[in-house]
Amino acid sequence: MIEDRRPEEMPDDGPDGTPAGGDGPEPARGVSRWIRPAMGALLAAVGVAEPVIAFVAIGTGNGGDAAAVLFLVGIMVNLMPFAPWGLYRAVKTGRRPAAAAALAGVLLAVVTFPYEHDVEVGAVWQAQPDRPSDARGIGAWLDGGILVRARADAVVGYRVDTGEVAWRWTPPGQDTVCTMSEATGDGVGLVGHSAHGKPCATVTALGLATGTARWATSVDAPGRSGDDAVAATAAIAGGLAVLQENGGWRAAALADGRTLWQTRTEPGCTPVALAGAPAAVVTVARCGETAPVLRTLRPADGREQTHTELPVTSRLKGLALLAADPVTLWVDEEAGRGTHAVLGYARDGRLRSTVPVSGPEFDLVVQPGSGLDDTFPARPAYGAVVVGDLLVAPAVKPDDITFEATAHGTRRRGTGRLVAFSLADGTQRWTAGVDESVEGVAADGDTVWALTHDNSLYHFAAPTGSRQSKQSVPGHTRIDPVVLWPVAGGRFVLVAHDGTGGEPPVTVLH
Repeated sequence: MIEDRRPEEMPDDGPDGTPAGGDGPEPARGVSRWIRPAMGALLAAVGVAEPVIAFVAIGTGNGGDAAAVLFLVGIMVNLMPFAPWGLYRAVKTGRRPAAAAALAGVLLAVVTFPYEHDVEVGAVWQAQPDRPSDARGIGAWLDGGILVRARADAVVGYRVDTGEVAWRWTPPGQDTVCTMSEATGDGVGLVGHSAHGKPCATVTALGLATGTARWATSVDAPGRSGDDAVAATAAIAGGLAVLQENGGWRAAALADGRTLWQTRTEPGCTPVALAGAPAAVVTVARCGETAPVLRTLRPADGREQTHTELPVTSRLKGLALLAADPVTLWVDEEAGRGTHAVLGYARDGRLRSTVPVSGPEFDLVVQPGSGLDDTFPARPAYGAVVVGDLLVAPAVKPDDITFEATAHGTRRRGTGRLVAFSLADGTQRWTAGVDESVEGVAADGDTVWALTHDNSLYHFAAPTGSRQSKQSVPGHTRIDPVVLWPVAGGRFVLVAHDGTGGEPPVTVLH
């Protein structure tokens, strides 16, 4: 039935064509009188609260239990799609305060959205558990579409796309793997192997597409304890395979194993470390009571380019070449007031920077697993990575991990952080907080990724430390460090040291 309204009952239109009596709706739609202002106010509240919550949750770098915060953030993110509607309606009806409030909500929501963008990633595939039960991973490579994981008794290649076992290589006889090259080159990786308790005296070049041995050569290697593995005794530099021997280093053609050049240490010195880059071979030798010697060699002929004594006055407890270009190494000597730092060197051999591992605020985690130096011993998963001219490493404080008794048992609370230092001058550039201890770090161009104990993946911009995203990985909390690699298509490869229990040897996430 159509209501009959007399002309004298109809209000006159205003000068702009809107009904007289204001810009509000007709009485039949009066309920929206309070919806629009309420939406504007709500959006303004969302916009104001979002950065506050983001700051509390992640900006302080203190981590902690953020479940309640994330719940509120989830509500706000779900409200964000209504912001454009509220803005449109407020502008259309001429309500300037509501429009301003809605616009503030839109802008602040857009600005702060990356801080609470917490995406869940899942497993694309997982490798079958390791057997026998005492098997452990000792190193891994990623070469093209093949992920290679080495154990003492076997080296296995997986297709990253599908998880299919592409090949399996077993050392000859009763040999076990005792070393690996840090990097691969031209589709080849170097694997050292020997019998139990014998020197690591044979190096085989494996073609990583098929797992076939390209060539093998004998090496004059030092003694070996049991089936132990060591790192940094074989390297790839350009088209060379560089091998560490008792008296020096030998370079062979990567294609066929032909010896190209040899170089000796100084009298009284013993080789202890080796690394390669396309334009340099980096070596370290221990020299009795005198300081260890750092040298760089020209790959083409082995000619010495730089010769530098390390700032060490006592015996070395630990040393690791973290990068060959720029030359970056971690040094830990026995003397309590000696060098316990990451050292950065210029191409001319000059010491550019010294970054102490232990400082007044925190300690840097350089060794894998906060000191578990037997994790991936043939190719260690160091906590520190070099990104351009920056050293990025997890940093820990004594009170980072706490436990509290609850009605359901003991509850762990953790926090963590990544810290970046300039290798040019040693100054601290940034600190980025995470919500748990860091178990794996990877660099990819100008990007740094961190996997934390609570199975979260953090993505940071290396130059500034700004957090780009956080991704949640379903599953139980990690108890072992991992090798972490970002790969094409937004996927990640995780390689576990212990793949015999609840943690698969290899997992690919997306």
